[in-house]
Amino acid sequence: MFLIQRMISPILASGETSVLTSVSWRQAVHFSRLLALVLVAVMCLAGGDCGGSPPPPPADPVIGDDTDTTPPPSAQTTLINLINTQVRSGLTALVTGSTNVAQTHTDYMYTTGILTEIMNGQTFTTRLIAAGVTAPVTSEDVIAYGYSDPQALVNAILADSNLVNALQGNFTTIEVGLAGQGNGNYWTILVY
Repeated sequence: MFLIQRMISPILASGETSVLTSVSWRQAVHFSRLLALVLVAVMCLAGGDCGGSPPPPPADPVIGDDTDTTPPPSAQTTLINLINTQVRSGLTALVTGSTNVAQTHTDYMYTTGILTEIMNGQTFTTRLIAAGVTAPVTSEDVIAYGYSDPQALVNAILADSNLVNALQGNFTTIEVGLAGQGNGNYWTILVY
């Protein structure tokens, strides 16, 4: 827009009724080139032919190419994998639950700034049952604040035998909640 205004302003400032008759030949050429570029841009934005050739087709993959285009796993998925392989090594792997109790709890801690196991007067077990998990339910949890990544949190868990024992119980399901950023992360690990 700035370039168009700079080109048109001197022309219209002349006060002539016929724009092209009051400008030099050089100004007219520049103006027409600019107008052509604007028209091509408008056609391209409207989905028309932009006058360029189509991009070349993607190259065939090289046999033996180990390039992986799969996005990296989420921090929650990474933490679950680390718990299954490092904390519960030799035990049956936990499967990921779908109640969203851990994430809801983590969001609550992040919003209130309080590291707690109780939310609105309810325990994790009460909320799991309310979310559809068949009673009786036995659960254990690990809540944490300040760990920047899943491996740092697992290292802290491995350094505390009480936390290791809590996560090595006879459980089948795990949920992980995460809220915050960097060293301000709130985590909830819930096994049941």
